[in-house]
Amino acid sequence: MHMHSIGQTITSNLGHSPRRYIEAMARDHVLVKVDFTNAFNAIHREDMLYSVYNRIPELYAFCKSAYGQASILHFGGYTVLSQEGAQKGDRSARCYSATLYTRRCHLCKPN
Repeated sequence: MHMHSIGQTITSNLGHSPRRYIEAMARDHVLVKVDFTNAFNAIHREDMLYSVYNRIPELYAFCKSAYGQASILHFGGYTVLSQEGAQKGDRSARCYSATLYTRRCHLCKPN
């Protein structure tokens, strides 16, 4: 078993259940741990919409209504167009993000 991490070191705080799963899984499988704290900010909305359209077409119209156009943010006298990431407080964002991450994981090939 080999554990690799991108951006941080894997430590003992991974937990017992994931560790047991890793020890028992087939060599051609992978476990991906995503830190959802900042994950939503790193998503391109076009990629998210494409992923939702292909994996959960029933939610596409709803997702597009929220993310099809830039969000307008106001700060003092300034206006900023937000075109990246999920909107704060959107409870569906994890679902949308999961479709994108699942798609990207399927694109990974073992060495």
